Amino acid sequence: MPGNEPFTITRVIAAHLRHWEVVELVTPSLPPIVLLDGLLRADLVALDSALDEAVEAVKAAKLDERLAAETMREACAPLRAGMLRFNRWVRSEFDGKSWMRTLSLVPKPQASLDRFIGPIRATLCLWLMIERDAPGAVFQQQFGAPVYGREHMEAEFEAFETAWDALVDADVDLRLARAERDVIEERIVTVLTAYGHAVKARVGIDSRLARSLPPLWPGARRKRRGGS
Repeated sequence: MPGNEPFTITRVIAAHLRHWEVVELVTPSLPPIVLLDGLLRADLVALDSALDEAVEAVKAAKLDERLAAETMREACAPLRAGMLRFNRWVRSEFDGKSWMRTLSLVPKPQASLDRFIGPIRATLCLWLMIERDAPGAVFQQQFGAPVYGREHMEAEFEAFETAWDALVDADVDLRLARAERDVIEERIVTVLTAYGHAVKARVGIDSRLARSLPPLWPGARRKRRGGS
């Protein structure tokens, strides 16, 4: 229920619950209102609570996804630095050799995450080839920095892949949480629509109770509870 009105599904449900209570109070000679497949007012209260829980689940999943994305970005930084060092080493040690022509471009910091995988794998493969074909070559260390080599980049890449998997899982969890919330919201709207028809059938369309039925969406568009 996307929208930008100040009204939320919470207020819509609350208004219908109050109206439902009044209708049953002023028509005591009639049985309780039963909707759809035997749904009573208490069931709408339960759906309201279920929606609250679903909204909280979406919030938690959004936080998990954001943290996973931050971890993913943090895993990219050392790989970029390692690729830069490797490329400089190859250019300085193997000028004129074919290895220079196969260097991968270092992804920009703001590049999409999927653009890191190919260049990093290619860099590791090239590094392994150089070690095999030029066993006497020594990777140039940086003054004042910790010792670095191919095994360090492999470890960084493993951390990158782990962070990538965690981000994918977090994204799926968020989409599932949103889908579950949407299913509950749609069920609630169906119930509220049926309630309006039930009230009109119970007291007549010209009655004050029928005319005072709360609207399903008070504004031009509805705003979902708890954001997107």
